[in-house]
Amino acid sequence: MLKNHLPYQEMGADYFAKINSKAIANRAIKQLEQLGYQVKIEAA
Repeated sequence: MLKNHLPYQEMGADYFAKINSKAIANRAIKQLEQLGYQVKIEAA
């Protein structure tokens, strides 16, 4: 904002989920496996 002289723009509630979606998916897979599930991921 100050550096580029641009107005503030809200990035959105899911901003970090969008930029780090692979880590979020891996964390969910690990949690499911810890609960005793076998996880198989396929592209949509």
